[in-house]
Amino acid sequence: MVVHHGERSMVRGKTTWLVVGVAMLVIAMVVLKPQSHRQELENIPETWWKRNLGAGNCGAGTRTDCSGVVLRRDQSRALPPSDSMQRYRKEGWTRSVRELFSDGVFFRLEKHSVVQAASPNHVINDWMWCEVPDMVNVLAQGTDGKFLVFKQTKYGLDGESLALLGGYVKAGESADAAASREVLEETGMECKNMKFLGNFRTDANRGFGYLYAFLGQECQKSSKTAESDDLEVQTPTYLDVKELRNEVVKGSFKEVKWTATIGLALLSMDK
Repeated sequence: MVVHHGERSMVRGKTTWLVVGVAMLVIAMVVLKPQSHRQELENIPETWWKRNLGAGNCGAGTRTDCSGVVLRRDQSRALPPSDSMQRYRKEGWTRSVRELFSDGVFFRLEKHSVVQAASPNHVINDWMWCEVPDMVNVLAQGTDGKFLVFKQTKYGLDGESLALLGGYVKAGESADAAASREVLEETGMECKNMKFLGNFRTDANRGFGYLYAFLGQECQKSSKTAESDDLEVQTPTYLDVKELRNEVVKGSFKEVKWTATIGLALLSMDK
């Protein structure tokens, strides 16, 4: 087949434009990818840095570098108001943060770039981090000395389980206020003494919020009313201290936060 000079020029021209097009596409991908990252960060609801809990506004606007930030939370027992799903950055460890998914209410998935202080040259660029709102658990004890727990089913548990009172801390709400609210909503009771047992990270390496544990004592029916938003069917169960200990040992409380709260409560009562 004979290819004329004009046809060869046309082929070369098309090839040149194809090469130029591919090159422009590669350049666009390189240039626009960081911009997309910045746009994602700009769309993240600003929470933690507005309270001056993050030095250098790590993660705010176009600032993705997180080196030199401070811990996000005041760990004092004054129980400061919660920002619901706050943003965690660890001083000297967190280099950058990218949000991957969030429903805006109950769950947020982030990818952190992390360096450990002991190995400053070893950077982990795909450290997955999850946040959920902080939560409260309350072991409620009535004026008769018996403890009120619930028999119920949960989506993530096989079969039936004994459970404590509890729920998520709302944005702007302190943990002790959330504990009292949950007791009133779920039982119609108020506790004369709400003893704070401590707050604990739920997962040491992946986040999942903090647990605030409480022992509610001298709880009795209240004249106040509050509507509960619980979807599960809950059957009230009353246990004395011996029965409570036995049910914990048997594994009847199938979530670790419930078991930990009960253990802390029993230890505090033994003092």
